[in-house]
Amino acid sequence: MSDPSAPLFTRTYDLVLWLSERTESFPRSQRFGLAARIMAQAHGALESITLALRGFDREDNVERADAALALLWVYLRLACDRKLVRRRQLGFAIERIEELGRMVGGWKKRL
Repeated sequence: MSDPSAPLFTRTYDLVLWLSERTESFPRSQRFGLAARIMAQAHGALESITLALRGFDREDNVERADAALALLWVYLRLACDRKLVRRRQLGFAIERIEELGRMVGGWKKRL
């Protein structure tokens, strides 16, 4: 990936990997509900960023990535409120999501 936004891919990939490890420990009753929603948004962000970096419908995919990150933030907060994620873990994830959001926002402005 020769695009200057490649760090965005790497950081998103790392967040998805971290989230997948966390959601595996959710109680079985939550794995097909909240955990699935968290992972769907995380994967959605990663997919959209990957496609945008490759030049496929760049503007649309950047918008989709931004939306997926916004929803991911909400679902993680919900998971914390339901005591499925610790506050410290939520803080870590939110910092990463906000960083990614700033990067995506900068990319949106350049487009």
